[in-house]
Amino acid sequence: IWDGACDIQLQADYLGTFGVKSLKLAGRVSILFCPLVNALPITGAVQYGFINPPELSLEMTGRATVADFQKVRATIQNLIVDIISNLMVLPNRMMVPLVETISYFDVYQPALGVVRLTLVQGRGFQIEERHQLRSPDIPDVYCNIKVGIEQVWKTSVVKDNCNPVWHNQTKDFLLFDHDQIVYIDAWDEDKGPLDADDYLGSAQVTVGDILLSTFYEVELLTDGKPNGAYLTLHCDLLPTTSSLESLSSRERNDNLLSGLITILISQVYDVPREKDDDGKPILYFAKIEVGKHKFFTPVADASDPVFNCSFRVPLTSSAASKAASSQPVMFTLMEGEEASDAKGAKSRRVGSFTVPYNEVTRCPGNPVSARRTVCNGGPSLGYSISICGVQPPDPSRSINAGRRDGYSPVSAIDDSPRGGGDQAKVKITISKGWGFQIEKRRFKKDDIPDVYCMVKFGSNPAVWKTTAIKDNLAPQWNECRTFVMKDHGQVLNVHAFDEDGGANDPDDDLGSARISVGKLLLAGGSFDLELQMGGAPTGAFVSVTCELLSPEPKDLFPSTSNTDSAEIFSSEKVEDAAKPKTLQKRKVPTKEKPRNDLWVKVESGRGFQIEKRRFAKDDIPDVYCKVKIGHSKVWRTSTIKDNLSPEWHESKVFRDIDDNDVLDLEAWDEDKGINDPDDFLGAATVPVHTLLSASGDGFVVKLMEKGKANGCSVTLRCRREH
Repeated sequence: IWDGACDIQLQADYLGTFGVKSLKLAGRVSILFCPLVNALPITGAVQYGFINPPELSLEMTGRATVADFQKVRATIQNLIVDIISNLMVLPNRMMVPLVETISYFDVYQPALGVVRLTLVQGRGFQIEERHQLRSPDIPDVYCNIKVGIEQVWKTSVVKDNCNPVWHNQTKDFLLFDHDQIVYIDAWDEDKGPLDADDYLGSAQVTVGDILLSTFYEVELLTDGKPNGAYLTLHCDLLPTTSSLESLSSRERNDNLLSGLITILISQVYDVPREKDDDGKPILYFAKIEVGKHKFFTPVADASDPVFNCSFRVPLTSSAASKAASSQPVMFTLMEGEEASDAKGAKSRRVGSFTVPYNEVTRCPGNPVSARRTVCNGGPSLGYSISICGVQPPDPSRSINAGRRDGYSPVSAIDDSPRGGGDQAKVKITISKGWGFQIEKRRFKKDDIPDVYCMVKFGSNPAVWKTTAIKDNLAPQWNECRTFVMKDHGQVLNVHAFDEDGGANDPDDDLGSARISVGKLLLAGGSFDLELQMGGAPTGAFVSVTCELLSPEPKDLFPSTSNTDSAEIFSSEKVEDAAKPKTLQKRKVPTKEKPRNDLWVKVESGRGFQIEKRRFAKDDIPDVYCKVKIGHSKVWRTSTIKDNLSPEWHESKVFRDIDDNDVLDLEAWDEDKGINDPDDFLGAATVPVHTLLSASGDGFVVKLMEKGKANGCSVTLRCRREH
């Protein structure tokens, strides 16, 4: 994280003067030391760059602080991130040579391979209820997907389906680091210029995490919170090869790579003069053209005309790409600024040369490096060109591996790691916290914190948010998640916040802490993390436990004998959105999944009080309860009128509930009238495993208000449903 003070003043027409006084940049940086040499400083050069586009926040001054300038702020932020991405976000790196004889060609790191990403299916999308005059909208789902800073890939649209299944939706991306993030945005396509597409949620996951599982299911988030919709991805890593057989593939698909041309530009040599007649430094940049592909280097000063940049020409399987691949590579050296007006007055062509395609393919896998003059008696340009093919995917790891006639691999989706489950997993539990403080306020009521934690594991961009424990200085969560552990050096980050309500009252930062998995396991699997803020301890702690799990191999394609059937909706069009009668179901064999349902019964309440009123009749409470477990929907009981000891005896079955999930219970006094909202009677949070361990008399839940017991209680019964 870089947090810097700056003084940047900007001026724009109609907006006046505004500036930037603080700039914060956050992201993971990759540092490469290569090549190694036999003397100090041991390495020939240092390269550094962000693995993914960094997060940027600006603090504006002047008129830009007004709410009307939010678009200006966003535009400036996007512009800065784009500039940084073009300079130092993979595959782009900044280079610092440490040995004079080292060139850019010696230190360039090629791609690790080609990531073949497949969007398999989605589930959990909701029907949008509309006005009575319009039928409900069943979503037409499509996704925008990109890896790192590559171009966005838009998938096909699956019409009228809450559980869309995509067929042959595959796209190749270049991979330079396993921690590069796959960015996914899901949308509901709408027609008409005044009916914009509806946003359905987004997700982020690293390529490495997807590669660890045959199928990887990720939950979408809306405003940072899970929305119950899921997407399933499949991924293969295809290495590059010196063989060019893939270029002659008969398959025609613009989304699949069959080869790659890599072009490196080092610098300009033999510059005739460094300054013009007015004494200003002369600027140079290079333009590279391969068929329809055009690239430009940054502008360099003639006193040090070093570019040190790389460009890649993807060769797809389509006929158009094959025609372009036979085009020569043209290098043009330009003098002046890259941005020129319509007449080209700001830049001048110095000269050019071409490299024939057959010269590049003569030695596949080995770069053709040279230094050529761009015109007679003029400067020369250092370049390197190489071409490679792409190995076909391993059939045993294909998404259709082991497929039988009439069998869909979608039905067998699980999270089994590749290689028979040989990847270690850890279960992280956020147990409890203590040492949090009451915030003293001068003209308002003191604030007892509503503490929740944001937890991040390793390089996975997904953030796990615990429940918020209301009005408690010693919150207890007992919530857990399971993660794939690549090595013991992975870091667990825990960030605590005080949840506040309202758009103008952001959550308060209570501190953060981090610990490696190895240190956590060496401590016996349990550790009390002291939160820090600004590098100083806060006196507040969060207790974390870690359990190393033994992976169990799973069969991706089980036998069709003695199996049940799973129902998957096809993507056929629905004629009547209000009554989707034409949704056709097809049955495919699948492995029987164990049920994990929980039966909860709200029996009775005790200890509720009459509300004394001065100028109105005393209020005997009309009590009802709200119950929520994990990500399930809130269940509301009936209302028991005018009763201090209400009896409900109502039950509900919650689906897919884990023992480590938490039951949230709230009691309310129902009031009538627009200006008379329901009165809060208390709340409680109980882990599910605590409820299951209760005796046959049920579990008495004591209600709390503002962190203290209020004398009210609700009796619950709980059991597993099979």
